[in-house]
Amino acid sequence: MFALLLSYFRLMPEIENFQLCYSLKSVEPSDTDEWSIRNCAIHHAFHLTKIDTTWVIVKGNDLMKQRIQSLTGDHDASSAIKYNSVDQAFETCLMTHLVFFDWSAENWRWYINWLEERFQNMTRNAFAAPMTDSNHRQMRPLHQNTAPKIWVNPENGFVQPLPPHDDDEMEDDKSDEERNNNIADDETRDFSFGKLRQVHAIAGKTDEAVLVLKQNILVLSQMKDYYNTISKRESFPAETANICQDAVDDFAFRVEGLQNDMRVQILRLETLLRWIDDRKTLLHSILEYQNTQANKISTQNMVLMTEDMNDVARKTKIETVSMKFITLVTLFFLPGTFISTLMSTDIFQQKYMGHSDSNPSTRLSPLQFYLALAIPLTVVTLLVWAIFHFFETRREKQKEQLIIDPEYGA
Repeated sequence: MFALLLSYFRLMPEIENFQLCYSLKSVEPSDTDEWSIRNCAIHHAFHLTKIDTTWVIVKGNDLMKQRIQSLTGDHDASSAIKYNSVDQAFETCLMTHLVFFDWSAENWRWYINWLEERFQNMTRNAFAAPMTDSNHRQMRPLHQNTAPKIWVNPENGFVQPLPPHDDDEMEDDKSDEERNNNIADDETRDFSFGKLRQVHAIAGKTDEAVLVLKQNILVLSQMKDYYNTISKRESFPAETANICQDAVDDFAFRVEGLQNDMRVQILRLETLLRWIDDRKTLLHSILEYQNTQANKISTQNMVLMTEDMNDVARKTKIETVSMKFITLVTLFFLPGTFISTLMSTDIFQQKYMGHSDSNPSTRLSPLQFYLALAIPLTVVTLLVWAIFHFFETRREKQKEQLIIDPEYGA
């Protein structure tokens, strides 16, 4: 996928030319203070009879062009170069291959340094994370008093133990200045899922770099074996093989050195991957710890809110009993008050207003008449209230029974 060697050797009855193509990748700095992996594809043809070479290089910038111009001296990279002998052309081909090989191995150490620096900047503060919750100051309980050590659910009797509050007591002893300083420090300890995503991105870049380096090593190994064997073929000119043997040996030595350097960089990348795995585990632990502390504060607040609600319920119950008593007293005295007010009007006077006849309602004494009206009216009022209260209570009980048992009353 990345640095794949596609080489072939074309033989005529007497070897006339050979062609090969391969692809290498390396890292180069970009304009955004980042690094990017870039590809370079090379096609090479060597004509023994004509004593000339053909190069087709595909790359996204002019870097290879500049390096080949530097290698060939004053010649332009796109112009033909006249060789005096086959061995001179063959040695120049080997040197040109080394230009591409050097490029494929030159920037990896700086790229790995950049990855390590970014990784350390993201996760360095993980080792400075406090063992107590750093966000307690933003999630303080509703009250300063400590919650009970256990919490009992009033509905089902479930008992839930609560965590200790030593951290909160220590926090209360700190001054405002120390709290502000700790808050400022906590802002630098941003352990979030965003940090984990960035760490995963670095791990992906590291895996990609390991793959590219291994494939580059494979390409260089195939190229080294290719040139070691081509000069030993019977169809290859023996005189050229003898003259170029030292150049082939130097070529193999240089390639082996580049391969060793790439293997060292692979070891660094594998070590970085192990660091990333360990640090990701640490970050996961920190996030879990923060979630645990948040749940702890939430539980404390819920317990305090439950206690407040229980206090409100108790007060409401007492007030409800008082209101029922007041209602009964009101219902008891309301009919008598109404009758007393009514008897104070002119209807119950000894004489009609403007008439000389006696009022028929005054045949009874005032007290007898008051009791005759007030007592039955009071009894009727209390009876109506009792009937209404009975049916309302019964309806509420039926609703509660339906909630507990949906099949009730079906």
